[in-house]
Amino acid sequence: MNLILEESGNLSRELLTLLLVIVKKNSHGVVTIHLVERVFEKCVVKLKSYLTKIIKSLGVYLDDYSAIVSSVCNETNGTVDQNNNITYGDELVAEIKSASAFPDLALVTY
Repeated sequence: MNLILEESGNLSRELLTLLLVIVKKNSHGVVTIHLVERVFEKCVVKLKSYLTKIIKSLGVYLDDYSAIVSSVCNETNGTVDQNNNITYGDELVAEIKSASAFPDLALVTY
């Protein structure tokens, strides 16, 4: 997905809307949201102008979405510390915990 976004000359409204639907708060499973958040983190430069425009055109609030959307639109950078806490500015956004039943997956709590 990262490669598709980075290599695309123009990102479609449909693709961006789909990604936003996935990171809308309380809409999907944690793993799905986490995957799209990682795409946003890796493609922040490419996505910034597109996301800003689509958020305005849809008339939605950034508070309705994962903190990464605000981070991309406002050009702040999220970080993951040694304890696997994801922060944006001084705000703790998520904590990544190992899921013992699913060793290949991570459980993100908000």
